[in-house]
Amino acid sequence: MDINYAVGEINYYHANKMIDYIRSNSLKTDSIIGTNIHAEHLSGGSYIQSNLGGKLGISEEIKIVQNIFGVLFNEGSEFKRDDS
Repeated sequence: MDINYAVGEINYYHANKMIDYIRSNSLKTDSIIGTNIHAEHLSGGSYIQSNLGGKLGISEEIKIVQNIFGVLFNEGSEFKRDDS
């Protein structure tokens, strides 16, 4: 996902470019791998998956990141920490 901090906007411009490329070349998506999860950006993986299908994968260590973010942002029990 693309974030424009100056105006507080999130959009899918680059994800849509990838989706369009895959569709226009009749390619198939089997897997989408999240390789770089940090606080300064968000992943478009689930958005791409909803458009193209395929399995969405990430390291089980994401649970550590989810727990840190949950505490840091004072998210209650509704914030999942189960690698979902």
